[in-house]
Amino acid sequence: MLVIGAGAIGASHVTDSGFWFVKESLGIPMGSMYATYTAGTTIAAVLGLIGTLLLSMFL
Repeated sequence: MLVIGAGAIGASHVTDSGFWFVKESLGIPMGSMYATYTAGTTIAAVLGLIGTLLLSMFL
């Protein structure tokens, strides 16, 4: 369940409502937002996977 959630975060794209919510709330231009949001969600997905793998060693 944790890995599926982490993978779902990393597959986020422009069609994601979260992308538009953050973009409109912060008023960031499209090009900057796309690069920032993609990098952020990719980092979150990788850290989620690593965290899940580490957690599986102890449980």
